[in-house]
Amino acid sequence: MRLWASPFLAAASESCAADGGEASGQCSAATTSCGCGALQRGSFEAPSVAAAAHQNHGLSSGPGESEEEAGVIFMDGGIFEMGLILQDEGDPTIFAMDGEGPRREVSVEPFGLGAFEVSNSRFSKFVASTGYITEAERFGWSFAVEAFLSKTVNDNITQQVDAAPWWLPVHGADWRHPNGVDSSIDDVMDHPVVHVSYADAVNFCQWSMLGGRLPTEAEWEFAARGQKQSRRFPWGNSMLTGKDRSTHRMNIWQSEFDSQLEEVRSKHCAVLVAASKAPTCINLGGTLWHS
Repeated sequence: MRLWASPFLAAASESCAADGGEASGQCSAATTSCGCGALQRGSFEAPSVAAAAHQNHGLSSGPGESEEEAGVIFMDGGIFEMGLILQDEGDPTIFAMDGEGPRREVSVEPFGLGAFEVSNSRFSKFVASTGYITEAERFGWSFAVEAFLSKTVNDNITQQVDAAPWWLPVHGADWRHPNGVDSSIDDVMDHPVVHVSYADAVNFCQWSMLGGRLPTEAEWEFAARGQKQSRRFPWGNSMLTGKDRSTHRMNIWQSEFDSQLEEVRSKHCAVLVAASKAPTCINLGGTLWHS
């Protein structure tokens, strides 16, 4: 049976991704540190060791969702150039630690990919069905973006990521409370679930469908390229499009200057935003921070 992979996108779930995609809490020693492993102004400890030791046993394999709910699109696979495009090789603004180079030819077997990011609604169904407890819930905290925190939450934070001070460690931040204990997902059930670790994502995929798993990096990039070669984006090499180059084709963090442009969103959007009439995968770029 052919396996499928769902694009389970994590946002601010932990810190830097280690080899294989797991959140490690620190960068590779062989690279320049981004500061994720060295919070400023003292140490930061999880509030409960016992909670962190809890294990999620006995989760059943899928199918927990119908084919329509899972929304898997099957692709024929093929050979493509993976990694940086030629114009970007040697660009000093690109993090070498991301492992996007050098360009190489990769062959991908036929596979399936979920058309949409996993929403809070779908993840809620998974948790209600299995009793699953996410790693952020067990640790008692997770990273969140300062701009989205309430003053009450922000005033109680005494640390930050050294090289990325907008990321703050927030007690009580998890998928149900994305910006701390005084936040909720009640009004964003159709938005992508966040604060999800690699292990959480694996468990969801296994529950969703028989043979369910996460995509490999090559499968994900094959789908994200939209069968195009040597392009930064499926539509071309420019992030901004339109007559005046003022339209964002994907939802990303935008500066004060960008706020003057069209179609600016300050936060993540619903999983169906910008959906095409043609059967395709949506939001493989933008809307969330991916680890």
